[in-house]
Amino acid sequence: MRKIELDDKIWGELGTQNLPELINEFTKNPEVDSEIFYELVDCIWDAGTCEPAFFVAIPHLIDIASNLEFCRAKDLWSYLGSWVSTHKKYCEEVSEEILDLFYSSLRYAEKVCAESIFKAGKLSGIDAVYLYAGLFTFSKHDLGYMTMSGYKDDLEGTSVAKCENGHLNDVTVYNSGIAAYEEKEFPSSITVPDLTSINYHFEKIDDNPWLLFEEGIQKLIKNNNISKEIKAHLRLSELIVKHGVKPDLPVKYAFSLYGSLLLCNGSIDESNRLFHGWDKIICQECGQEFIFADGWCESCL
Repeated sequence: MRKIELDDKIWGELGTQNLPELINEFTKNPEVDSEIFYELVDCIWDAGTCEPAFFVAIPHLIDIASNLEFCRAKDLWSYLGSWVSTHKKYCEEVSEEILDLFYSSLRYAEKVCAESIFKAGKLSGIDAVYLYAGLFTFSKHDLGYMTMSGYKDDLEGTSVAKCENGHLNDVTVYNSGIAAYEEKEFPSSITVPDLTSINYHFEKIDDNPWLLFEEGIQKLIKNNNISKEIKAHLRLSELIVKHGVKPDLPVKYAFSLYGSLLLCNGSIDESNRLFHGWDKIICQECGQEFIFADGWCESCL
């Protein structure tokens, strides 16, 4: 994987002369609960703010994660997904050469992280939420950016969606549906995506890492214990993984895939919250009805 060498003069120009040494030390002892790691993070990322050295350092950290056993790499992959999710607004001041290396490293991260998740098999619930969302982040998709940057440990909570007239609506995302903020949980059926009216043009991407998850999704489609509503989301997800995730994939389709991947992992409650992203809600200001995922603009899933 291409990256700027640690002895390049760019580190000094970015005002981070000690960062190459920190990266070198972290390579020798890649523990995310170490003082070296905390010092390294302070140099590149602060509460959602990407420091100038961020785009140069991330390829090195991706390289480190890709060479670790999964049990040690998974937390670093989760951190990387969270950091990368906030990078968009800091790109303007970054040179084309550095951005090219940065995005090349994200493509590599998408591939290696997907392979690692696939080989690992069953994940803990919290690891699954982070790592699958991280894959969307590495593919430069908004679902990953919004989920990881707004992530809360309590996956059930408030979120915000905007109607077509621009009105913001606070809602609560429950396992069994979406309700207006502070309204009680009112169980609703999972909305079935209409596969006959898909208006997105799927194109296969080269070296598609998402294809690894096709077999697991197909097994659930054949499972007689899975409801027809959820199977519709699984079939849509099967179509997506055959082609791969591109940045312009509609967010509601990404909700289906994210939910399907979590369901494949056995994370039932988490997957239900994603499937309910297709629920229609009514704007509390103008009464317009719209699909939550179409207007989603703040995450807590």
